Amino acid sequence: MSSIIFIPNDTDNINSILVTISSSLSLVGCLFILCIYIYYKELREFQLKLIFIMTINDFIISIIFLIATHIKPKYFDVITNAFPFFCNFPDSLLHYFFLSSFFWEVCIAHTLIQVIKYNNDKVEDNLKRYFLFSYGLSALLIGSLFCLRNYSKIDCHHDSIFPHLLFFIPLILTWIYNIIVCVLLTKTFKKQAMNFGYSLGINGGSGSYINFNDSHSIDNYSNIIIKNTVVNNDIINNSNNNNPMGNSIINNSISNININSSQQSSKRNNSKKRIGKTPNIIWTSIFFLFSFGFIWSWSILVIILKYLSLDLKYILMISYFFIPLHGCMNAVCFGVNDRLRMNLKKSCTKYYYKFLGLFNLDKRKSYGINKNNNKNNSGGGSNNGEERSLIDYSPDEDDEDDGIYYQIPSPSLIDQHSSNFTDFSVISDNNNNSNNNNGPYNPTRSNSITELLYNNLNSLNAIRSLSNNNINNNNNGFCTIDEDESK
Repeated sequence: MSSIIFIPNDTDNINSILVTISSSLSLVGCLFILCIYIYYKELREFQLKLIFIMTINDFIISIIFLIATHIKPKYFDVITNAFPFFCNFPDSLLHYFFLSSFFWEVCIAHTLIQVIKYNNDKVEDNLKRYFLFSYGLSALLIGSLFCLRNYSKIDCHHDSIFPHLLFFIPLILTWIYNIIVCVLLTKTFKKQAMNFGYSLGINGGSGSYINFNDSHSIDNYSNIIIKNTVVNNDIINNSNNNNPMGNSIINNSISNININSSQQSSKRNNSKKRIGKTPNIIWTSIFFLFSFGFIWSWSILVIILKYLSLDLKYILMISYFFIPLHGCMNAVCFGVNDRLRMNLKKSCTKYYYKFLGLFNLDKRKSYGINKNNNKNNSGGGSNNGEERSLIDYSPDEDDEDDGIYYQIPSPSLIDQHSSNFTDFSVISDNNNNSNNNNGPYNPTRSNSITELLYNNLNSLNAIRSLSNNNINNNNNGFCTIDEDESK
């Protein structure tokens, strides 16, 4: 019998059922996390790699619980007789893997504090040290216990204090270290929010986002559309009295890209509200601390009641149920994060629409809709039984614009050699000629201001040249059209 009680007795059916239920939940949670991180290659980062390794460790623990609970202890007597210091082989294995799981949790907490507080971008170099710390230190502690049993001839009894110390001291130190890391992370986020005016959050231990306040808001940095809107409004104001028809077109065109000031203010208000939001990594750490303490507090209570010689039947039953849930707790705390949920949502949406497409295909086949029926209804005959597509992508014979699309150019990147757009060199030349000859401006390749606006919505230089020309000439319109062209 091992000094640490993990596996119930063979005759204890209720506790065996509880261990089976809880270990099965942990097994399902570990399998889910393992499959997800194998499937999504974009999630294979260093911090998530640590979670993946810890999940493998918890998966082994769940397997040991299920095997040891449903296999009679006499099958392990061969190993126990060969190595008496093992006492109970499954319990000794659980002791080792639980210690390694505790140490992996310490490594994850150490990685978080190095990245967030100290901005250490070389934490990946610590992977070998983490392996040595987790599995090497666990093997050293278990090996010292085996040596003590072998050379001191200590029997395998539950009252032995040394195995309890080798298990619960690392457990308590792990919990305390995670509390310290949680406090340091909270102080770091508050300090960054006070000094730099932003709130930084990490989703479930992976990924990050930055919420700016009003002084560092991204809304204050005007993009090219906002700048163009201001200039266009100036042009409109300059030509208000000269061209009412042109103004209506410009107003209708600019309204498509104008950003309402109320929308900008609402964005700023939302950014202000999100400044006080607690980062997700803090909530993850708090949830881990509470769940970790709740699960293992029952085992500590069992040891205390045992040394006090008090009744521990029901407390032991609760302990049997919660100890195997350690892997499920790690899977929920560390594995299920915002990035994972986002990838799952995308995949589910993708397969959902794919399923709908197959369903519609089967439905159309059941109705017998195909090209043969379509051609028979139109008067043509064909023996081809191909399925009729819902959308006919074949071009029509009278489609003159087949394969032609009209691109609205950027204000700074105008294709001056395209026949679909206005030649601005011609505009400038004619503009100069009109200033010298005091004659009206007649564009050669654009016969109306409407075409100019619709083809070059953001062409500020062209609009400015046209408006200035019309102001100088005191015309009622932007341009004049020849009688032949108007016909």
